[in-house]
Amino acid sequence: LALDRSAHRPAGTGAGGGATGGTSTGAGGTGPTSTTLPFTEDFEDGVANGFIPWNDKSTAGVWEVVADGAGKIYQPKSAVSALEFAVGGSTMWTDVAMTVKVRLNDADTDAQVVLRFKEPKTYLVLEMAEGKYKLRGRAAGSTTDLISPSPKPVITAGTWYTVGITAKGTTVSLTLDGKAIGSPVMCAAAISNGGVALGADSGSISFDNLSVTAAP
Repeated sequence: LALDRSAHRPAGTGAGGGATGGTSTGAGGTGPTSTTLPFTEDFEDGVANGFIPWNDKSTAGVWEVVADGAGKIYQPKSAVSALEFAVGGSTMWTDVAMTVKVRLNDADTDAQVVLRFKEPKTYLVLEMAEGKYKLRGRAAGSTTDLISPSPKPVITAGTWYTVGITAKGTTVSLTLDGKAIGSPVMCAAAISNGGVALGADSGSISFDNLSVTAAP
């Protein structure tokens, strides 16, 4: 997924080459970056290759790669009060499996992890907060719960979790720390392809060790 910087809106891209190519800044801006699979980013080189900050108000906040213990992580520079994304990948991706480490940095954080993001009204989104862990499908602006487990997984601020979303055809599944959450379900046929996005609707959030591979 690429961005039309002048309009601050997603724009489709070709398949390109791999995630280790190209250039970027700690704030998330990038030059040409390869998007062949597998697409991985651990941020250890100090840049977020292939990711660009985006929101739907043309006022995207700054994202940055920062030190965290012995490694580096990716996050908005400041806590957010409205939805902010860092988007990457390719709109040509279809059947893929995504994992990423996520940490809520305070109890009021509401995180979003997005797969098949081809435009702002059509994608799969994991919503994650203390007391919330569910997968939703958004098609043409209409959002539907796909996997909303009961009881809910325990999510605690300050703890790293590995989120997993897999989409193959119209079948989607969800994991947490490698364990299945709910059962595979069907999504709308319109949610057929797209890149990825890391985001927060509120609070402070950190991401690490992103991987996107072909769905098994």
